[in-house]
Amino acid sequence: MKNVVLRSLVSLLIIGSSIVLFSCSVTPRPKTRTPNTIDIYGRVVFLPIIVDLDVNEVKVSGYAARSFKGRNAKESEIDLVKQMALTNAISNAKSDALIEPVYEIEVVSLTQDVLTFESRYEVRVSVSGYPGNYSNFREINEDELNLLQRSAILTP
Repeated sequence: MKNVVLRSLVSLLIIGSSIVLFSCSVTPRPKTRTPNTIDIYGRVVFLPIIVDLDVNEVKVSGYAARSFKGRNAKESEIDLVKQMALTNAISNAKSDALIEPVYEIEVVSLTQDVLTFESRYEVRVSVSGYPGNYSNFREINEDELNLLQRSAILTP
């Protein structure tokens, strides 16, 4: 009987130690690459593209709301909901941009979850502004270039 128990313990010890030894493996390091860059010496010449912006005089609005975990709203979360409201306003107006946007931001505390004891809040954003559409894309001409240089928008 002692011999059987001793054999069982030795077998169990061998199996257990082999599991421990062979189950551990080295995690390969992630390969990283450094981008190749080329230094450009001298001036880079570019030719600006000029467009017309047609602004509608009728205001449009957009709305977005999203709930988050936690007690206080983070700036990045508010910015996300602002971007969602802006996208909503632009897509509803079928425009390219919203000119002079005005945001109304409301942060509302929601009830605490009974099971997880996590607090939640909701960020609600509405935005209004004038829709604008880009048109008449063209390369800059001499008159427009002179105008931009005189208005200090473009420096030579």
